[in-house]
Amino acid sequence: MPEQEGVIKYQLSHQHIAVEEHISIVELNAWRTLFFKLQLIGQVAERYDGYGFGNISQRLSSASLTDTPFIISGTQTGDIALLSRHHYCVVLKANPVRNSVKSAGKTRPSSESLTHACIYQQNQKIQAVIHIHSPE
Repeated sequence: MPEQEGVIKYQLSHQHIAVEEHISIVELNAWRTLFFKLQLIGQVAERYDGYGFGNISQRLSSASLTDTPFIISGTQTGDIALLSRHHYCVVLKANPVRNSVKSAGKTRPSSESLTHACIYQQNQKIQAVIHIHSPE
């Protein structure tokens, strides 16, 4: 059976609560909106079996590489032109070895959250990860 696109393939422990108000989404949302307008993040019926594609995240302050919280666009939000706070969630912990993610938000994290976590864990200077899809 072929692997299904756009679905979460890690163990998820998720709290369905609002992203805390002190966490700004302004800059992250501005970049996400630009990539949506360029059709590099989105949802098109003819691509990926109609699933949303692309996602964006931003590191939140942390003292270590192994405990790297970040805010990320929610799973299957590609069809929404302008995201609100409820379309993002915070990844609190991610463990690639255990294939697990712990998160909180009104939506579940992107199916690529573990990939974003792995990138953040490589270097504390990495402040954002943008995953786009371009037909070109």
